[in-house]
Amino acid sequence: MRRLLRFLCAALLLAAPLAVSLPATATPPVPTYGTAVVDGQYAEWSLADDYFSDMYIAGNPAGPAEAKIYLRYDNSRGILYALVLCGPVVTGYMGQSADAWIVLDFESPRAVDQMSGKDGNPPDFAWVAEGYDGNPEHVRGFEASFRMLPGDHAIVAQVGIMDPADGTLAVAALPASGAQISTPVAPIGIRETSLGSIMALYR
Repeated sequence: MRRLLRFLCAALLLAAPLAVSLPATATPPVPTYGTAVVDGQYAEWSLADDYFSDMYIAGNPAGPAEAKIYLRYDNSRGILYALVLCGPVVTGYMGQSADAWIVLDFESPRAVDQMSGKDGNPPDFAWVAEGYDGNPEHVRGFEASFRMLPGDHAIVAQVGIMDPADGTLAVAALPASGAQISTPVAPIGIRETSLGSIMALYR
């Protein structure tokens, strides 16, 4: 009887996969779990589900939101994907005086910036809708990716814009205190095991 009970316990533990619950939508500080292609095309992003935070001129939340940041996290590879999009009436700027980047945990060097390139190996960076209005220095935002270990972090991001109030160059950014992000380690599911392989343990 004792041997049968051990067998039944092993069957329950090994035959049933471990359930893992990952969010289908971003719920700050937890991002959506998933991947993206950093190519400047953002059709794969959900602007509802992946939304993470507003961005403000000079990072000052007392002013209007001029851009938004969307996040996805690939838990299996430890890669954070970001999409920054300017507001409908806001023009992004990629001229020499522009500075688009993301900083992780206030550390230097930056996690990713406009000089990172895009070869499929993070950090990657790509402008979104470059020259969309006929001006080659105007953009709608950027996509980026970089490596980030699971856990609690702070990120700061910014993109160059034309200030809607007066047309001067400015930056839309997350507050300097950083947006808090948490990516808990997802448990690894136990592989399915056949009844025969379990029985073999007790022969």
